[in-house]
Amino acid sequence: IKQLRPQMTSRQLVRAGQVSTLVLVVLASAWVPFIERVSDSLWGYLQLVIAFTSPPVVSAFLLGLFWKRANGTGAFVSLLAGGACAVFMILSQTYDIVPYLNEMHFLAKANLLFVVSILVHVLASLASSPPAPQKVEEYTYRKKLFAQETEELRGSAWYRNYRILAIILLAITALVVGVFL
Repeated sequence: IKQLRPQMTSRQLVRAGQVSTLVLVVLASAWVPFIERVSDSLWGYLQLVIAFTSPPVVSAFLLGLFWKRANGTGAFVSLLAGGACAVFMILSQTYDIVPYLNEMHFLAKANLLFVVSILVHVLASLASSPPAPQKVEEYTYRKKLFAQETEELRGSAWYRNYRILAIILLAITALVVGVFL
């Protein structure tokens, strides 16, 4: 708020914070019956929300990282389309709009949402102008960058090498998941 209205006093800022907190509490309270319709538990609902909000974000991140042709328009459109698809999936589950879709496990729906988000991002990026090469060069993955980084990490101790730490983390995660399956 301070950026939009720099002339606001501290007292006015506190009041704006109180009002916005009250509005959010009322909205959250009004949302509870919907949560009960979507999932049996709050934990299940949180998993559902994360499963439906992360695929569009991850697809935009991965395409932006590995594809030089990806652009902001494609990312924006795929985030909107992914969000709309996620809302539709939740509404379908709640009101039984598409029975076949409702029978799918929510993680399978998340995978479907990921594929849809990637397709929308690719199509929207191809339909719009490509980003300037100098704009994406620094942020897009290249083999040359990987080779440079490998040389820099060569002399590092294992506990300072993020690649080794990532492999250890993946092994621990696989072990924990394997134990609880």
